[in-house]
Amino acid sequence: MRERHLRQPVSRELRADASCVQKVKQPESQETHVKKNDAQFSASRRTLLKNGASIAVIGAVAATGLLKAAPARAQDGKAPQAVAMYQPKPHGADQCDNCIHFIPGKTPKEAGTCKVVEGSISPQGWCVMYARKA
Repeated sequence: MRERHLRQPVSRELRADASCVQKVKQPESQETHVKKNDAQFSASRRTLLKNGASIAVIGAVAATGLLKAAPARAQDGKAPQAVAMYQPKPHGADQCDNCIHFIPGKTPKEAGTCKVVEGSISPQGWCVMYARKA
């Protein structure tokens, strides 16, 4: 009898376990997973294309504004005296009347012009663009 008493609760436990067993969720098939990722990718691809098109339009508008012709300078392509660090006195033995860029005035002592620096240039002047005549 004792054995029978022990067996009975065991069978009840088994029945209780059987009623509590839940169906285990099957893992997603790889095909379903790929479709879900593809849908996400498609959405992000659309967003990327929309944003890329917007950026391209903004860039084109900005570029046209930047590429407009700048107003002409006073003397075609010449540097301002401040940029050339021009000084009206010589730099040691180097001075404008001995430079390949200097264009002399009417007399040797009169101010002339320069091929690369704007404005009136003293024959005794000097700038960083100085290049000695050969």
